Amino acid sequence: MSNSFSTKTEHTLIGQLTSRQSRALRTHLIVAMHQVGMDDIDLAHGDVLNVLYKHGRTTMTELARYSHRSKATISVLVDKLKRLGYVTSVVNEMDARSNFVQLTKKGEDCREKFEKISDQMDDKIRVALTANEIANLQDLMEKVCLCLEK
Repeated sequence: MSNSFSTKTEHTLIGQLTSRQSRALRTHLIVAMHQVGMDDIDLAHGDVLNVLYKHGRTTMTELARYSHRSKATISVLVDKLKRLGYVTSVVNEMDARSNFVQLTKKGEDCREKFEKISDQMDDKIRVALTANEIANLQDLMEKVCLCLEK
């Protein structure tokens, strides 16, 4: 399907397709998290855990930046993760005004579950798209995100 969107009067389906994809992905992730016994946290909490898996001990400011969320939102998410025992915070010895958030044993023990869920999702995508198409799609989605986040 090839469309030319040369004028401002021609509408794209990008918003609708992105919304549809987001709903399908959210449903898949919620079901997968429930299947591995992680029904005490939401997807947003999973994003925080994934940042910590990737970057290790991190400040609240860095968590907000890496997860593309506000500091206030990160504060709420981290507070719940602390109450549930997934993370803890420790004083930043270099700057006592900030704290580091780090994984607890419970949080670290979930890493394998998250990786399995991610692998399952990636496998579904790999069935439908070639490696080149995946790379192109990722590039295009990043461009759209950067444009919309301005």
